[in-house]
Amino acid sequence: MKLWAVTLPAGLALICGAGLMMLKAEDDKAAQENAPLGNIKFDTNQPKHPVTPDMEKETALSTLKPAPRFDAVDGRDVSHTIGVSDKPQLLLFIVKGCPCSVDAQPIMSKLSKHFGDAVEFYGITNGDKAEARDFGVRYSVPFPVIPDHEKAIIKAYQAKHSVYSALIAHGKIIKMWPGYSVDMLAEINATIAKTSGVPVKPFDPEYAPKEKTSGCAF
Repeated sequence: MKLWAVTLPAGLALICGAGLMMLKAEDDKAAQENAPLGNIKFDTNQPKHPVTPDMEKETALSTLKPAPRFDAVDGRDVSHTIGVSDKPQLLLFIVKGCPCSVDAQPIMSKLSKHFGDAVEFYGITNGDKAEARDFGVRYSVPFPVIPDHEKAIIKAYQAKHSVYSALIAHGKIIKMWPGYSVDMLAEINATIAKTSGVPVKPFDPEYAPKEKTSGCAF
């Protein structure tokens, strides 16, 4: 009797402990997946990283140039080909640890859902594989996030800051944008629609800044 009196509670304690650990792991995952998206407080008159005329001129030089091709693996170990596809591709450049990327991400995620399967969206970050996966999970990114720790893709596309984006189709860079804003998102939306051959649908830019805004430098 004494044996049962001692062993049963210990066994129950182990089971309960394991159960609590599983629940905590699930709670931690849920917390990570639903983490706040940063403090979105834009000064529309004085953006922290304004898009300069030089940045617009530099990105304009990429128009219709051959799109550099890369075979890459995302943060979840899935292989992708950048620069060659039957569908248009939109590359979004993400500086690791950059609050500007965090603030912009919900809008860019919404834009990818806006076009659905008609366009392939990719995040390109200078973080490693674990950091790429973490960014995708933490901010519920609906498209692959590819680690480019050596910045080979970033340099090839001459993306100098976060929130740069490049639209690729037919093996060429259709257009590159050095940031985002209400008006710039309207242009991105219209250009993607035209390139992918779908009707232009209004896109709500929500909290996007009125002034053209870029992000932290790579």
